[in-house]
Amino acid sequence: MVTVAVTGAGGTIGRALTPRLRTHHTVVGIDRPEFDILARPEGLPAILRDCEVVVHLAFDPGGDGAPTEHWRRPTRNPANTALFDAVLGAALTAGVGLFLHASSIHVEDTMAWAQRGDAPLLTARPGVFATETPSGYGRSKRAQEARLQAVGHRFGRGAVSMRFGGVTPDDAPLSTGDGPAVLDHERRVWLAHDDLGELVSAVVRTRSAPGFDAVYAVSDNPRRFHDVSNAYGWTPRSRG
Repeated sequence: MVTVAVTGAGGTIGRALTPRLRTHHTVVGIDRPEFDILARPEGLPAILRDCEVVVHLAFDPGGDGAPTEHWRRPTRNPANTALFDAVLGAALTAGVGLFLHASSIHVEDTMAWAQRGDAPLLTARPGVFATETPSGYGRSKRAQEARLQAVGHRFGRGAVSMRFGGVTPDDAPLSTGDGPAVLDHERRVWLAHDDLGELVSAVVRTRSAPGFDAVYAVSDNPRRFHDVSNAYGWTPRSRG
């Protein structure tokens, strides 16, 4: 079994992913209050020392005096840059083989793209984007991808930014609480828990070379506007 460390294991994505990873791998969950990455970054390399893979999901949405970071807000929370830098540095120090990064579909302006009737599918090309993203969240994820691309050669099995779509606690597309345009968008970018687990497992199983890659992660939704082509044999099966 491969040992996989998951930061942010107690978050929405972490709670969906970790039980699915545990069917084939040993999972080391990292989250507060048991371990606070920003309070004790010097202790993280020791935790990662025996891990072949890191899946970095940890995210701070802000609030309580910190800037809010959300795909519909222009602000960024500097805690997320600090989290990313701490985990990336610790993974390099510990000699982790494969670094998987929770990026997002919001590296692009997906609301604008969804409203273009003639738009082609968005493709995951590292460092190349079709839109200007208006959100601080999207810009933060772009910056993290660029940082990871610059050091991907230092990981024996490389680094992959997985541009996740909408993962929900109830494993269903968002259907209430917002306007028709947003709800239509959310149905088209939904990512089912099983598809999430199968993608991460496929990358862990097949990725073998240094370097960097990015892949869009959305389910087989009607009117999907992301190209989910990838080098890992993953095909989404769930349909929103």
